[in-house]
Amino acid sequence: MSGRGAGQAEARKGATQAPVRGSLDLLALPFALTQTTLMPAPVFAREADKRGLRLTSAVLEDLHRRSLLLPMFRTHRRRIAPPIPIDEERHIITPAWPVFLAAAQGRLIDPAQHRFTPWPKRGEYEIFYSPYQLLDLDSIKRVLQRIAMDETRGGRTKWHAIERRILRDQRDFSIVLEALATRYRPRVLHSIQSPRNQIESYIDAADSLAEAEFVQPVKETLRGRAENFLARAHANDPLGSWARVVRISNPRRWTELRGEALIAHEQRVAAEIVLQFLESEAAQGRADPIAPVSEQWWEPRHERLTVSERERAETVMDFRLSDRPGVYLALEGQTEVTLASKILGFAGLQDSAVISLVDLEGVDGDVYLLTRAVAVPRLDPDGHRGARIVSPLTALVVVVDPERRFATSTSRDQIHSRMIDEAVKSLPKGLRTPAMRRDLGLLIHLRSWEEEFEYAHFSPTELARALRRVAGRACPKSETDLRREIQHRRAAGMSFKGLWKSWRPKPSKVALAEELWPSLERRLANPRTRRGIPLVDVIEDSLQVSNEARVAREIAVEGP
Repeated sequence: MSGRGAGQAEARKGATQAPVRGSLDLLALPFALTQTTLMPAPVFAREADKRGLRLTSAVLEDLHRRSLLLPMFRTHRRRIAPPIPIDEERHIITPAWPVFLAAAQGRLIDPAQHRFTPWPKRGEYEIFYSPYQLLDLDSIKRVLQRIAMDETRGGRTKWHAIERRILRDQRDFSIVLEALATRYRPRVLHSIQSPRNQIESYIDAADSLAEAEFVQPVKETLRGRAENFLARAHANDPLGSWARVVRISNPRRWTELRGEALIAHEQRVAAEIVLQFLESEAAQGRADPIAPVSEQWWEPRHERLTVSERERAETVMDFRLSDRPGVYLALEGQTEVTLASKILGFAGLQDSAVISLVDLEGVDGDVYLLTRAVAVPRLDPDGHRGARIVSPLTALVVVVDPERRFATSTSRDQIHSRMIDEAVKSLPKGLRTPAMRRDLGLLIHLRSWEEEFEYAHFSPTELARALRRVAGRACPKSETDLRREIQHRRAAGMSFKGLWKSWRPKPSKVALAEELWPSLERRLANPRTRRGIPLVDVIEDSLQVSNEARVAREIAVEGP
């Protein structure tokens, strides 16, 4: 059954229920109407327009006259009813203060309990609707279509009793939602209107006896109504699976939705209010507990706004909402980082969240601390086959010069093994398995250049010319002599950086990288020479590691 069809069936079923209570009975509830904003007729029409139904005050008055869409309250300019005592301290600063004032002065009525009388001129500001009456605009839309069709044919619209009772039942449920909203709406939206200590204490209190007594006549139907709202939201929300993103977003942004997307989300909010009330009742022993949702098939409660950390994490990963990089590429110094940054910019990835550069600030940089900081995954041990990933995986690729503690392949293998050990030790004990260590080895990489970075990427002539331009008068050698010394140091395995050890002032590594960039850029622009650039190979391999990490949902899967 479609969402709208299900809604009609549910409404017909509920139409046999007696009304909970009248709207005036809401005024006796503690802090009633403090967490919703009653809407005068023009405001209600404007809000309906945001949801896709164009109304005017004249149309609303006509619907009121036909007993189809009844306002929640109507105030008069003179006393027409017995005064209702109110607690001014509780209500004087709330949005509904005009209604409470009218009640205290005997000027307030429930339109459902009185015969229709024409609205006075400019009297639309004496008519108040509940925002929950916007949840069933599709019913009003069908009513208006029928009225327009009958008027076009020159006939008179005749209404069956069931149709009026369906619309009245929807209004009655709006009263139920208003009764529950004071305590539960702030819990759903994570915000309080007109916050004061008394209101906050009331909202935080566990006992919901006042609401339970108010809704007792229809308490058994509430879960069905809530699940009906969730089913309709699922069927009619034009956002489709993007509604998952809305669910985990800041509730303050939900009001920026429009059309059926806004209606669907507000139906989810209303359902959440009801379900949280029922859960509270179960906790207090006044109702049966609600069974957990099925993990085997879909049911309406899968649409609830309360999401687990795991659901939130999977939404973030499925929709690529995290700006956490897929891989950290750690390089030894400023020259490497500067040139890598320029290569990423050349490829259009400089401001991307795919890859992030780290300056180790020398060969002695703490790669173990870096591993613990960026490469330890956040996991839920209870996965389908392994550990479920609850935050996007981040890989780590460290590339260094083959010197000092990284001089040999054996020493590098030992350091790499310890890096993996550091990540494993940072996980809960139950996750420190051989399978976990195996998979972390796919995320944590240690590489070295075949020779020192500058030698591996530039010719002696390119280095000599760039170095002389950067050093200026500090360079004591001609370009020819400098090129020969660079060739000698390279052949002898001597450090390139040691070349200017006695120069004053010493050349800037960043400035040297800037001077070397044009020659590297020319090689990048030529597909035939691009393949011979080790730094490009490292970046491409890092991006591949990032892509593989991003699609993973579980790691440490045992067995084949």
